[in-house]
Amino acid sequence: MEAGGATFTEVKPSTASSDDAKIIHDRLAETALYWDIKRAVKEEIIKPKYKADDLATVIPQVIERLGLVGQLQNAVYSQYHQLAGQAAFPPQPPTLPLPVLPKGETLEFVANAKLKWESRVKEELEAIAREQGKPHARDRMEGEEEAEEEDYTVRFLFDENDFLDLLAKISNPNNSMPVTKIVQWGMIKVLLKTPTTKLLRQRFSGLDPKHRQNGLDDELQSWFAAERLRVAKKVVAMASVPVARQLLKRGCPNALRAQMWLIALDIKEPQLQPDYDRLMDEVDRVELLIDDLVHLDVQSTALDANFFPFEDSLDSCLMAFTRDRMIYTSRVTFVENAAGPVSRTPFPPCGVVPFRGLVFYAAPLCFLLNETEKIYGCFKAMYCRYFCRLHHISSDSRDIIGLAKMFEDLLQAHDPALFFHLIQIQVQPLRIAFNWIFYAFCGYLEIDQVLCVWDRIIGHDTLDILPLVATAIFLFRSAALMEAENEDAVHNIFEDASRIKVVPLLQKFLFLRDPVN
Repeated sequence: MEAGGATFTEVKPSTASSDDAKIIHDRLAETALYWDIKRAVKEEIIKPKYKADDLATVIPQVIERLGLVGQLQNAVYSQYHQLAGQAAFPPQPPTLPLPVLPKGETLEFVANAKLKWESRVKEELEAIAREQGKPHARDRMEGEEEAEEEDYTVRFLFDENDFLDLLAKISNPNNSMPVTKIVQWGMIKVLLKTPTTKLLRQRFSGLDPKHRQNGLDDELQSWFAAERLRVAKKVVAMASVPVARQLLKRGCPNALRAQMWLIALDIKEPQLQPDYDRLMDEVDRVELLIDDLVHLDVQSTALDANFFPFEDSLDSCLMAFTRDRMIYTSRVTFVENAAGPVSRTPFPPCGVVPFRGLVFYAAPLCFLLNETEKIYGCFKAMYCRYFCRLHHISSDSRDIIGLAKMFEDLLQAHDPALFFHLIQIQVQPLRIAFNWIFYAFCGYLEIDQVLCVWDRIIGHDTLDILPLVATAIFLFRSAALMEAENEDAVHNIFEDASRIKVVPLLQKFLFLRDPVN
């Protein structure tokens, strides 16, 4: 396709081996879609008009005529994507006996920190249960909520600052810094490998200024906005997951963003309403200990004029979220217990304890979608695929420790003088940027810019864009920051984000600065 003078093509994965093809086929054979397609094709080809000798050529034609090609392509793409992700992080054979760690974790001190954090959160929940005199779950009773409303104070279990304090304390006991006296500037002490600028340029090549972008060029050139809309309509009609993601790498027209996200996230719309109704029935039937935490989070967010009109929708979405048992095992961060499959029901059922700002992962979606069930379906897909990584403690560089470390490494590499100056005035850059990264910039940037960032998250299928944007903002404010003499001055510089445009900042940072590495 042609879009604004630039060629728009689907990125094709490298050719899969015969072994990979067999694995993908076997996995597909375990899905309901595989058998639905097989049944539909069988019912068609048994008709008298087809001859047995022609089946080899007829079957592909039947699949296309029945409108099953897109569903089959998306299913194959999903399985291929999962297989490629597993191949990127193969288990390494140990040279020495290793301690028993949770599956998916290779560093003992990180695993210990994770267990301590989970224990702390659990203790906080138990303390709340004792204060309120409530069990974790019970049948809902009319009139009881009003009677008990003033008997206790609702508080958040933790916020982004509590979480950052924890991450800053995680360090390898074998680290040689106490001996060498070499002091790290940053807060993250876990020595993870982060991508170089050269690698990031390759990974986000679609942001190169030679490619026109939604979120920049469509605001300057009306002809490009019209052309981009025309291309987006064709992509929506194709309903192909990889093609939709390819388009999102360069942003999406506002008018079609909702449809594009639903396609790119492979959300099955017919199933959204019955699933949501089932969860809301559970909300009406059962009261959970953490319900007040959900209401507090939504009410706090509704103080923002941007989100006030959506208070009821957001409250319903988060209440449904807490009851959704599928989330526990659908998250990309989910790992089975070392002893085997999950043997007990988590609390809450979704496996995610509400924290301050959880609602930020759903709030921007209210600007895209009108139906609450679609807002919830998109929120669930985004959380399970991406946002669950933002509060998951692990040494996987795609999770929050790796993202925070990437920000610190990039800022030190591109402007060491700025980093050192901030340290000298007792301001850790990550202390400011962590809020942006942890909430995927919701609550800081304007909503249209948040959606531009989320376009690129889905398009590139990675959260790496978050530390990139954070670094770009720091470099954009570099001159003013070098004049700052205290923490209050630094916060004042970052206070107004209304004029920040994400796309030009990213382009300047990645492609228009002198290369560093």
